[in-house]
Amino acid sequence: MRTSALALVFTISALVGGASAVRAADANCTGSLSGNITGNVVVPSGGSCTLSNATVNGNVQVLQNATLTVDATAQPTTIAGNVEAVGCTSVVLEGGVTVNGAVQIAQCSQQSGFIGPGVKIGGAFQCVNDPGGCEADLGTVQGSVQIQGSSSADISLVSVGGSLQCGGNTAAPTHNFGPDFVTGTLQGQCAARLGFAPPTTAPSCVASTLNVPNVSVISAGMVQASTASVAAGTFNVPEHCQVIGTVATSGECPTTGPWATGCETGGPGSAEFRLELPPVWNHHFVFEGCGGNCGSVTSTSVNTLDADEALGLGYAVVNTDTGHEQDPATILLTWAVSDSTPPVVNAPAIVDFYYRAVHQVTVATKQYVEAFYSAPIDEAYFDGCSTGGRQSMVEGTHYPVDYDGLIVGDPAISLSRGGLSTLKQGLAFVPAGTYLPLSTTQAVDAAVYASCDAVDGVVDGLIQNPAACNILPSALGPSGSGILTTAQANALQAYILPETDATFGQPLFPGMAITDLSTANFIAPGTNDEIATAPPSPTAAEPWGVPSCPYATCGGLGPSAWSLGEVAIKAYVEENEFFDVNPNGPTPNWPETVSAAGNTIPDATLALLVAQRGQGDADDPHQLMTFLRKGGKVIWYHGGSDTLISPYRSTWYYEQLAASLGGYGPTQNSVRLFMVPGMDHCSGGVSPNSFDTLQALDNWVTKGVAPDGIVATAPATATVPLPHPGRTMPLCKFPEEASYSGSGDRYSAANWSCNPSDTRMLEVGTTGKASGVDTDTALEYLTESLGLNGL
Repeated sequence: MRTSALALVFTISALVGGASAVRAADANCTGSLSGNITGNVVVPSGGSCTLSNATVNGNVQVLQNATLTVDATAQPTTIAGNVEAVGCTSVVLEGGVTVNGAVQIAQCSQQSGFIGPGVKIGGAFQCVNDPGGCEADLGTVQGSVQIQGSSSADISLVSVGGSLQCGGNTAAPTHNFGPDFVTGTLQGQCAARLGFAPPTTAPSCVASTLNVPNVSVISAGMVQASTASVAAGTFNVPEHCQVIGTVATSGECPTTGPWATGCETGGPGSAEFRLELPPVWNHHFVFEGCGGNCGSVTSTSVNTLDADEALGLGYAVVNTDTGHEQDPATILLTWAVSDSTPPVVNAPAIVDFYYRAVHQVTVATKQYVEAFYSAPIDEAYFDGCSTGGRQSMVEGTHYPVDYDGLIVGDPAISLSRGGLSTLKQGLAFVPAGTYLPLSTTQAVDAAVYASCDAVDGVVDGLIQNPAACNILPSALGPSGSGILTTAQANALQAYILPETDATFGQPLFPGMAITDLSTANFIAPGTNDEIATAPPSPTAAEPWGVPSCPYATCGGLGPSAWSLGEVAIKAYVEENEFFDVNPNGPTPNWPETVSAAGNTIPDATLALLVAQRGQGDADDPHQLMTFLRKGGKVIWYHGGSDTLISPYRSTWYYEQLAASLGGYGPTQNSVRLFMVPGMDHCSGGVSPNSFDTLQALDNWVTKGVAPDGIVATAPATATVPLPHPGRTMPLCKFPEEASYSGSGDRYSAANWSCNPSDTRMLEVGTTGKASGVDTDTALEYLTESLGLNGL
C-alpha cells in the first residue's frame, strides 16, 4: 500500500510538471510571501516559507528538508493548483486556506497536514510515509483522504467528499476532536466502527470540553422552552442546551502602537462565552454581538427579531463577554484601567475587547458545535448592533475567514473618532440654559415634521431622509419660531454639527440627525443625550454625579452619550480614572471644543485617540475587500434617528465603499444598507423598527436571493404615543427610498415599493449639509487618510 500511494504522489507531481521543474515565472520562497503570485511557489531545499494573505495562481512545491507554513488564521490564502511536498521537514496549512487542487505530503520529518476551521481542499489529501505524523482537522476535502505509513495521525471533524483510507500507520489514527463526515467509505484503521463516523445517538447536554483546545466549561444544562414577542410576531424558543465556558485567549497582539508591548508581556486573557444548542440543528452558526463596553454573557446587542427566532430556526447561537466582567457597582472601566495610584492597565483585556476575544471564541465554539452535533457547519453569520455592529465589521476586516455573512447594525465602527461625537452629544447640553425639556423637544419635532415630512412625497409621520431636510436650529430660536432660547438653539446646533480637526477643518465624524428627539431616546423616557432633569452641577468634573458611586446609591449619572464618552477617554485614552473630561469643569484637561460655531479637536489629541483606540476601528472600506472577494455578504442597517451613533456615519461608509467598488450597483452585489426611518439606536422610536435580517442574510448567502426590501413593523404599544401602531413599510436598499403608490392605506407595506433607479437618499438639504452628510465630505474623510490629514 505504501508503494502504490507514493507512486500516486509522484504521478500527480509529474502531471503538473514536477517539483524540480522551476520555470522563470516561479517564485522561490525562503521567508514570508503575500499578495498575488502569478506562477508557482517553490520552497527550495532547506528553506522555510510562510505564505499569508496570498493568492498563488499555480502550484506550491516544497523540496527536500524544507518547511512551509500557510498561515490563514486571519486573512485567507488561496492556492489555485496543488500543494506537493516530498522529503520535506513539514507542511502545515492553518485557518482559511483554499487549495483548488490536491495536497500530497510524503516522507516529511515533522508533523504535517492541516487544521482549520476554514481549510478547503478541492482534490485529494494524502499523507504518505511521514515520520513526523499527520494531522487533518476541521476542514473540507472534496476528494478522498489517504493517511498511509505515518508515525501518528489525527483526523477530526473533516468533511470528505470521497473515501477516508488509513493503513500501515505505526499508531492507529485518532479522532480526538470529533468524528468525520465522509461521503464515501471509511477503510482500514479509520473504519466507521472505530469512531471515525458520526454516532447515531443524539448529543448529550453535559459539561464537557469535547476536547476543544483552550476551552474550559463552567456549566451545561437544559433551558426550558419559552416564547418571545416582537412587533413582527411571536416566536417559539425551543428547549435547548446551554453551555457556559471560557476560552483562553492569547497572541493576536498588534505589532505597532501602545498595546503591542503590553499585550505581549501582560499575559494571556480569558473570554467567557454562552453557547446555546437547539435540539434540531440547521447546520448554521450565528454569533451575537454585545453592546457598549460589553462585560457580560447575559446581555447581547443584536437585532431583537433575529435573536428571538434564531434557536427556533435551528441556529447554534453564541456570544461572549469579550474577555472581562464589568463591575456592576460603577460605570468606570476598572477592568481596563484600575482606579489605583499608579493605575494598572490591563492591556490583554483591552485587546480582547477590541478584536481578539470574538475571533478566538469564534474559532473555539465552531469546533465545539461540530463536535457536539457530529456534523459540519454549513454557514456562519455574525449578527450585532452598536458595539456588536463594530464587532461584525472587525470580523469582516480583520478575520474574513471566520464568517460567510455579516449583519451590521448601527455600528460603532470608528472607536477612535466616534468617541468625540458621543462625548459632544452630552457636552452640548451641559452648560446652564441649554437643557431641552421634553415639551420643548416635542415642539422641535413638530416643527421639523412640518418642514420635512412631505419631502419624501407623502405625509405619513416618517422622515425617510433627515439629511434632505431644510431646517436649522436657528430657525427655532428667538429670531425664528421662538421654540428655543438662544442657548438652546446653539446647543442643538452643536449637536447636529460634525466633528473636525482644529488645524485643517477636516471632517472626522458627521453630525447628528435633528429628527424624532422626543421619541427616539434623546430624552426621557430614554437616556442617550439628556435625562429627565438638567445636570445639577454643570461646572463640576461630574455634572450628573460621581461615576465611582454605586448605581443604587447615586441614581442617574448622566445620559449615555456623556457616560460612554467620558469613561472611554478616562480608561482607554488617558489611562487615568480621575481625569477631568468636562471642558466646563474645574480642571478642564480634555481639549474638545463643542459650540454652535463648530466642534473641534487638536491634531495632537486626535493622534493620541488613534494611537490608543485605533486598533478597535473597522471604518476603512478598503479593509473589507478580502471578505467581499471571497463571496461574503453584508446586510447593514441603521436607525435614521439614532441619538447615540450618527446614522450618517453608516451612509458615509457606504458612499466610500461605493466609490471604491465602482458605484452603488456593484456594491449592492455584496453589501446592502437599509436605513430605518424614525428608529433610535438599534431599536426604539415610534417607527416600523421590527424587521428580519437573519433570514434575509441566509437567503442571500445560501440561495443567492439578495434583499431588495425588508418589511418592517411598528410596535403596537409603547411608552410614548404611537401615531400609527402596527404600521408596516418596506426598508429599501440605499440609496433608494420607499415609494408610496399614491393610493390605499399609506400605513401598509402593501402600498409601498422599492425602485432600483431611485437615489433620493443621496439628496442633501440645508440640514444635512450642516451635519456634513454630503458625499463629497464622506469621500474627503476617506481620501485624506481617514480623517487624519496624513497623521
